[in-house]
Amino acid sequence: MKNILLLIILLLMLLNSLTYPQSQYPTNSKNIESKIDSLEHLKAILQNEIIKIDSTISILDEKKIQLEFSKFKSNKLFITSSKNLKAEFRSAPVLHPANVIATIPTNTKLEVLGADENDFLKLIFKNKEGYVLRFLTNIDDKQYNVLKSNYLLKLEVQKIRLDSLISEIEIDRIWVKSYTANVRQEPSSSAKIFIKLEQGEEIYKQKSMNGWIKIKFRNPNFSRKDVNTIDDIKKLFFEGWIYNNLTSNSKIKKIGRSERYKIDRKLEKEKFLKNNPGISYAFKQGILNDTILIGMSKDMIILIKGEPDDINRTVTAGIVYEQWIYPSYEYLYFENNILSSWQN
Repeated sequence: MKNILLLIILLLMLLNSLTYPQSQYPTNSKNIESKIDSLEHLKAILQNEIIKIDSTISILDEKKIQLEFSKFKSNKLFITSSKNLKAEFRSAPVLHPANVIATIPTNTKLEVLGADENDFLKLIFKNKEGYVLRFLTNIDDKQYNVLKSNYLLKLEVQKIRLDSLISEIEIDRIWVKSYTANVRQEPSSSAKIFIKLEQGEEIYKQKSMNGWIKIKFRNPNFSRKDVNTIDDIKKLFFEGWIYNNLTSNSKIKKIGRSERYKIDRKLEKEKFLKNNPGISYAFKQGILNDTILIGMSKDMIILIKGEPDDINRTVTAGIVYEQWIYPSYEYLYFENNILSSWQN
């Protein structure tokens, strides 16, 4: 605890050195950006320490409740099922016929393990753990409230601990600055590519090695609300290696879908023209300016207009005719893969 308080004092001193009256704010754009980065980093550290403090407080609260709970546990708190009703022993604390695994005879002694917030007790019956509605037992309100408080505190402590572990993973934030960045399974350019990340994506630095950074990044198919155990944290993140020069310590703006589509098309055109240097000047200009010309190949048309909605094909002796149908009733006609005419 003393170490945590000392760290907080040091962080507050650092924060004080980074903040000053508005009249003294830097006016240089680069200096402003540097200050923002420093404060963002400090903010992340402080948030992480606050989570740790909350965790410590909750653990102490939990121990306080457990002192009372231990009074029961030291005597092995036993209850009996109701004299009037048989208690249904369930595999989960939910009122559903499918989870009834046994019926407990009346006046059966049962060892109590805990309680949840939905009026269920966790018990042992025939060496198996399960759940019974507390109203079907002789446990009193005071005992139940102690058991429930213990259960709820455990949930809260678990949540804070999980938040703390996630914050530790995410504390060193960096961003992808290149248009795309390959994430590899090992720190080597010859290693298998695991996934491609786009410019502006937030990732979390874990360690560096020979110009490579080991990173973690969020799994888009698994959200924070799905994390209930430490094992779930592994599902929350993917990890891999990325080349250091492809990242930035400053936040990078993401490229929108429409803008990325335009850039991708431009790159495809440039690649096509580079691989086909014999294309005429007129066709090159047509491709770059999205203008179709008689005599173009199907590949050129796809670069300009994309794939058609439908294709009708007719085959005769020596000639293959195709009709490509685009939206807004636009028709393109090909003879042996070469554009011969169009109609709109």
